[in-house]
Amino acid sequence: MTSLMATCDVTDDARRAPFDTFPLHQPLVGRRFGHGQSIGHHGELLQGTFEDSDGLRHRALVTLPLPGLVTHAYFHPGPGAPGRVTVKPAWKRKAAAAAELILSRYLPTASGELVIHGAGAQPGLGLGSSTSDVTAALRAVADCYALPVTAADLARLAVEAEGASDSVMLDSQVVLFAHRCGHVLESFNRLLPHIVVVGCDTDPDRGGVDTLGFRPPEHTAAEIGEFRCLLGLLRHGLSTGSVSLLAKVAEASARINQRYLPTREFDNLSTIARETGGLGIQVSHSGTVAGILFDGSVPGAVSRAEDCQRILRKRGFEDPWVFHSHSVKDGR
Repeated sequence: MTSLMATCDVTDDARRAPFDTFPLHQPLVGRRFGHGQSIGHHGELLQGTFEDSDGLRHRALVTLPLPGLVTHAYFHPGPGAPGRVTVKPAWKRKAAAAAELILSRYLPTASGELVIHGAGAQPGLGLGSSTSDVTAALRAVADCYALPVTAADLARLAVEAEGASDSVMLDSQVVLFAHRCGHVLESFNRLLPHIVVVGCDTDPDRGGVDTLGFRPPEHTAAEIGEFRCLLGLLRHGLSTGSVSLLAKVAEASARINQRYLPTREFDNLSTIARETGGLGIQVSHSGTVAGILFDGSVPGAVSRAEDCQRILRKRGFEDPWVFHSHSVKDGR
């Protein structure tokens, strides 16, 4: 069996190849800056190890979008060392690295300043704060210079800039995404049905998880078999628009993850979900957020979600939130 990460090994030439065929561009006439934006996410519906048709194994995930969490980035071209980008706030270095990376592909002598207006999400919770910063930055540079950058290009660049990424740059597409390689293993060609989510930080005192410092799980053969079954159920749930089935997949995936990065209060959340009419729970497989899922197409779903939110608060969960998860387009 080929090793798990062998499928992600590509040469420098292979990384550059998709970009070398495009002509260099200048800023659009009259444009003093470029703008890009990206949503965040609320962990995953499914994450694990999956085999492709050749039997090769990949770590991959299916993201649960969080449309209300939006990062905006503005790129201002200007004088400076070739290929260098300054960033405000200064600690958003991953976003600056992404901007420098896309410039190195298209305009290696260009430079400028990047301004990030984040959504306020704390890094390490599993809300995709760094990937939304990076994706917005890439889109801002591409917008400034009218670069012909595809979503697949953005995915590869994002992974190269930060080491691992979720699939928020793919917007409305629901995909199985190899988050450490930057490519799509499977596109389901379906929109995500309307899901109402009651979310919370299960471990607010922890301060998040160091995603890159966290050692990825080495799933057993039995677990990989479970993921294969869950992927089939997820396909069926998407094709039929069944939030109930998607919630079952999410909770089963989260239970497997309990063996590697346990979510605090997992059993308590599962109990509250059953008490309030929730269909299941989902988690960030590399963070501390979790959510209880409701079918947004069912009358009274929002009312039940708000009741669930109140119960979570009464039982000691700090500031739980309610949001609607659905497919988006162009980071909106």
